[in-house]
Amino acid sequence: MRELWTELVGRDDTAAQAIYAIIESLYDRTGYHTLTHIRECLNLLQTIREDSPRDRAFEFAIWFHDAIYIPGDKANERRSAALAEVILKGLGEAAFVERTMRLILATEHETGREIGPDEALMVDIDLAILGANIIRYDEYARQVRVEFAEYDSAEYTQGRLAFLKSMLDRPAIYTTSEMHIRFEQLARANLQREIGMLEPTMQ
Repeated sequence: MRELWTELVGRDDTAAQAIYAIIESLYDRTGYHTLTHIRECLNLLQTIREDSPRDRAFEFAIWFHDAIYIPGDKANERRSAALAEVILKGLGEAAFVERTMRLILATEHETGREIGPDEALMVDIDLAILGANIIRYDEYARQVRVEFAEYDSAEYTQGRLAFLKSMLDRPAIYTTSEMHIRFEQLARANLQREIGMLEPTMQ
């Protein structure tokens, strides 16, 4: 991951590596929202836009979007965006920093918010794990449970079921055409399967 960061910022100087050290320490946690998640998102972006010019703001948004993460805290994305603003001021123009922050804030996943095509892709990439193969999805589900370890089984299951059902209730989980084609069907199957495993434990 350090090599990906150096490639992105375009230099291997002390300041760039100091910023990476901060990011690495922030993602040094157990559960799902780790550097593995960041790597998966970056790899997916590269796959989708392999024939397009490099989008540094988009990549920085991926790097920072879960930098501040407290399970269940609705302010995570705003705090992550604020951190990105402070750190990136020296790496780009104001418009670049503003766009990066806007992409991070899109991962609040608020329904009804009007977003552009880039924000829609950012959201879809963040949710791509829902459409992963069964082995990876089950690993993800276990990792999320680890993040919410302070909650007892009943509390966690109730909250998790609410999230899973809210995803299924959406007309479409993925709103960009390529991501919808690639992940929608499997994501719905994964969500329904997890619901089927969790609901009996509530009885």
